[in-house]
Amino acid sequence: MEATIRIERYADQGRCVGHLDGRVVFVRFALPGELVRVVLDEPHDRDDRYWTGEVVEVVEPSEDRVTPPWPLAGPLAMGGGVGGADLVHVSLEGQLRWKAITIGEQMSRLGHIELEDVPIERMACDLETGGLNWRTRIEMIADDQGRPSMRRRGTHARVPIDTMPLASRALLDVADECHVWDGGFEPGSQIRIAVPEPRPAAGAAPPDDGANHAVLVAGELRDGSPTASGRLARGRGRRGPRPPPCPPWPRGRWGRAGGSLRRRGTSTGTSSDTRWTPRASGRCTARHRSRWPTMC
Repeated sequence: MEATIRIERYADQGRCVGHLDGRVVFVRFALPGELVRVVLDEPHDRDDRYWTGEVVEVVEPSEDRVTPPWPLAGPLAMGGGVGGADLVHVSLEGQLRWKAITIGEQMSRLGHIELEDVPIERMACDLETGGLNWRTRIEMIADDQGRPSMRRRGTHARVPIDTMPLASRALLDVADECHVWDGGFEPGSQIRIAVPEPRPAAGAAPPDDGANHAVLVAGELRDGSPTASGRLARGRGRRGPRPPPCPPWPRGRWGRAGGSLRRRGTSTGTSSDTRWTPRASGRCTARHRSRWPTMC
């Protein structure tokens, strides 16, 4: 189902908000003020509070809209769909404006603090690189011909790639040196590359082998440092080890009320800020606000 929608404001995850027949629609690759043609995600006839969709045509563009510097990360209707760059259609100045407005709205809605101006600083090399070359780790999958590829959103199609504009230049150098783009992988195998940026820390020592990168294919180290591969294997994105399991809650400490315990305690002495919610069964559930270690 397609519809023409006037976009109203910014939302989360690189989406913007519009309305269709009184229902909220979260639209990917749109900008406030634009009039766009949107294809709704299936199933579009479900009775939900909101729908989601994606731009297929821009009728009235915003001044912040630019041609995606990496078309594969753009909308499906325009040959994209591999993801990884939610704001690829937004100018650099527009991206700063988007983030400033989003933070201001969250501070007002959640913190009840009104901010006239939210300062957002760009990276030093942002203008030089055009907003690209910032990822220090990437994940791909080998297609049926053994070439590095990425899955197209909403399909099982694998799009072969021979570069990654979002990756840092150091990572691209490692990929070239290891002949990653030449292919030859087992079809369906996962390809992961990480080149952490130097982050000086007291007592930190470089890897014994001198390598500061890791190339993993199907979970096996193909090139680089075992230390870097261990960091890469511990979790996706920027997460580190999982928090410890929830310990048992002592019975009889709090009064019962309606089958649950009425007070909430706060655990201390752990690596994460954890709030324990006691339950009548003598166990508890935890909401972790961990300070995940940055690996790249």
